Amino acid sequence: FWNALRFTAFYTVIVTIAIFVVAFPLALFVERPRPLTNLYRTMFFMPAVVGFASASLLWSWLLNVDSGLFSPAAYDLGLIDRKFNLLATFQPAFWSIIAMVVWKVAGFTMIILMAGLQSIPQDLQEAAVIDGAGPFARFRAITLPL
Repeated sequence: FWNALRFTAFYTVIVTIAIFVVAFPLALFVERPRPLTNLYRTMFFMPAVVGFASASLLWSWLLNVDSGLFSPAAYDLGLIDRKFNLLATFQPAFWSIIAMVVWKVAGFTMIILMAGLQSIPQDLQEAAVIDGAGPFARFRAITLPL
């Protein structure tokens, strides 16, 4: 029981941090209107629309040792000397599952964070500029506490 609880806590912490590390820069990127912003928002959000069962099948194909994308591509590029089954042992399978969950959930988290970023009053940013705050100070004191 305690091993399962420890593993679940470890998995949850890793996935939560990874999702935030991916989604927050994406939210900063798509927050402001610029050319193709709506296309980027849609592309980043699309994995959230795919069901977990479908995403699992897609990723099991991508990770397939013979006909998948990752192992054969790495072998063909000469990055590895033999094809490697990413789902055969614990460590690569664990990180592959984390990659799939981050791919699936980061777009949805990006939308939530983007809404939070857009709700920050522009007056705060302007007041910080008038007070002499640089871009990093504004990010640290205004944007990040979001």
